[in-house]
Amino acid sequence: MRRSPAALAAAVCVAVMAMAQPYAPSPAREVREAYFQGQVVPFQAERDSLLQRSFTIGPWRFGRRLKAKPRDGRLNLYVVSPGSQFSVDGGQPYSFNCIVNALPKAGAEVEWDVYWAIALDPGLTREIRSEQDLLLATQKDFSPPDDFSIKDAPGHELLRRYLRIASVDELAQYRRKSGQLPRMLIVPARIVLKATAGDQPESDRSE
Repeated sequence: MRRSPAALAAAVCVAVMAMAQPYAPSPAREVREAYFQGQVVPFQAERDSLLQRSFTIGPWRFGRRLKAKPRDGRLNLYVVSPGSQFSVDGGQPYSFNCIVNALPKAGAEVEWDVYWAIALDPGLTREIRSEQDLLLATQKDFSPPDDFSIKDAPGHELLRRYLRIASVDELAQYRRKSGQLPRMLIVPARIVLKATAGDQPESDRSE
């Protein structure tokens, strides 16, 4: 049975679309929670639009991204690696936690400075879920052994992807005067988000 040229073209299109489906990118997932003092709380960033760039990590979308230097008066959102709260699949999978250092007034949308918080010490195995634990780890030093590789750092994927650090020599700027490195590295991302965090007002819950 012969097919018309139009029918053959339609069949080819269907076959191409079927073959392309497995390779379609996975939809973005939204970050809607963070840790505060070890407890999970809601976190809702201002939504982006087609004309506004979003802050994303892998498939995870936070919301509208503003580029700015850190400023006193803003609250802090730390992206902590490694962590088990949000995972990124792929050739080099990794995961991270989000931590906020305070909660604004219920329902208030405020500005947050974003910081990368990356574990360097392989001995830092306890998951960090509060700013207090994060700062304590940052204040402590460790001496990397002679055979230390950047891949030995628990948060090496974020180092490579977002700080463009692929070797131990590139950590030189973060060494203490003693020559040691911090167990946990905190670096400004120069990103600002507008977001609410914590419980919403009673009037919003009832809607």
